[in-house]
Amino acid sequence: MVLNRLLGKNEELTLIFIKPDAMRSSDVGEICSMLSRKNPYFAGARLVSMSKELCLEHYDTAFKDWKKDNKTEDEPPFKESVLRYMLGLHHYTDDDPARGRVLAVAFHGNDIIKKVKELVGPTDPEKAKKDYPTSIRAKYGSKHPIEENDKPILDEDGKLVYLMRNAIHASANRRDAQREIKLFMEPRDLHLPWRDFYATERLGNEFFYILPGKREAKVKLQDCNESINKFSVISQYQDNARLIAGPHNQIWKSDLDNLRRFRDYNPEDKKSRPNQSLLSIILKYEQLLPEELTWK
Repeated sequence: MVLNRLLGKNEELTLIFIKPDAMRSSDVGEICSMLSRKNPYFAGARLVSMSKELCLEHYDTAFKDWKKDNKTEDEPPFKESVLRYMLGLHHYTDDDPARGRVLAVAFHGNDIIKKVKELVGPTDPEKAKKDYPTSIRAKYGSKHPIEENDKPILDEDGKLVYLMRNAIHASANRRDAQREIKLFMEPRDLHLPWRDFYATERLGNEFFYILPGKREAKVKLQDCNESINKFSVISQYQDNARLIAGPHNQIWKSDLDNLRRFRDYNPEDKKSRPNQSLLSIILKYEQLLPEELTWK
């Protein structure tokens, strides 16, 4: 792309998002002030309402890596607590409209991924406090044993399973940065010319609508933990349909490919299977809260 050819080889985009615990305690301003020490250049931002599906999509690789490392098909013992944490259930009441919101910010700069990761600190807040005391997670992170029915959960070795409330997420590498920016933002959330840093397409005469109603066959996703069969993707308007994207909309090429796959899905053709959840795409472009995705 033209933009990539104009930039130096070390120019990067990275994504951070400030998690519900830091949002609840109003630490956003101080965290952004700490980030400014690395002189990142602002590329875009978005306030995101987390859904279970978006959490599953974001942490899919981490959950799979845990299964691989532990040589098991069982779900990680911390999975449910991570989802509850990211949905804001540990910090907000169920009816609080601010529950589960995170602030996603994209920065650009030379070697910015490494610089931001160093300032953010290790995933484990205790390690951050010990080895990186000036990091963001050392200052705002905490670690608590996970309990179920007022009893601590133990792993297979009898050790306590902890929930790490570490205030902030930062992309680990260029591949993760691309995936995460495209997961949490749409192109127009990025300032020009950064919205063209990754492949996008501007729709011609295509329309994509979502229609409630289950498919006869579930759509099996390769890289998602749950099948999405609550909606159908169609190209022509029908009663009760909602528009996701239409002519002149600029969307990520990967989202467009997946919308076409959902629309043209053939259970007999494995190559046509989507590789991203439909709900994460819907929420990104429709900009609705998860509870609003219902029809009377």
